[in-house]
Amino acid sequence: FLWSAIEGFVHHRSAKRRLAIGLADPVVVNRFLLWGFFGVAATAINVSSFIGNAIGVDPSTSPLVLVPMGVLGFAASVAMYLAFLPPETLDIDLSNPAHRDFGDYELQGKLGQGGMGVVYRARQKSLEREVALKLLAAGPWASADFIARFRREAQSAARMQHPNIVPIYEIGAHEELNFFSMMLVRGPTLGQVLAEQGPFEPRAAAQMVRTIAEALDYAHRLGVLHLDLKPGNVLIDERGVPLVADFGLARRIDEALATDNDEVSGTPSYMAP
Repeated sequence: FLWSAIEGFVHHRSAKRRLAIGLADPVVVNRFLLWGFFGVAATAINVSSFIGNAIGVDPSTSPLVLVPMGVLGFAASVAMYLAFLPPETLDIDLSNPAHRDFGDYELQGKLGQGGMGVVYRARQKSLEREVALKLLAAGPWASADFIARFRREAQSAARMQHPNIVPIYEIGAHEELNFFSMMLVRGPTLGQVLAEQGPFEPRAAAQMVRTIAEALDYAHRLGVLHLDLKPGNVLIDERGVPLVADFGLARRIDEALATDNDEVSGTPSYMAP
């Protein structure tokens, strides 16, 4: 238990951001306690099984084993919950220079958040340019599947070089936080434009739909389905040109059309019938 707890804390000593936040950070505290839960439960099960066998008690029915197993199950449930922490977990205090520093990037402001992550405006130090930086919401607690989906989003978008699709620059991880950087679009989403200005004139609406459709057709020809197209995932740049973003649910066409695929992806109000 002691070793597990110490390992859980020491593991975070390399994470300057979490160390700067301190033990008030629930991610640090939860990880510390979770390692403790696993350590106590695993040790108790081993010791109880040894004692049960020594005195002739069936370990599978003994409270000495069942109780620690319950604790271990609880810890596993906590781990699953923490793998899907809400985006608010990554609300970083940008007034603190230590929190703004993110490897080759300097975080400058929060742009928005979605189901998978939080997007920040950042300056890439090595190239002296502003970018949008998306951080995986679950941070170090992200499950392997969650990280794979996050990376698939970046890889799907990175394959495409189209003037109406937001380009991806880099994908990586820094201090246990998975991220990818992309072009910074200085403008609102199509959803925000519609909310503020109302419906487009017919000709302008037709031009907008054609531009977005051509971008999607390009993605389809590369074998990629977006699966979550909606006004909130279309960015409008300073020239009024739309760019399709957020390929978080994207899949290859052959995977999406597989007969054994029973996964439903997308935003219900914008899904095809």
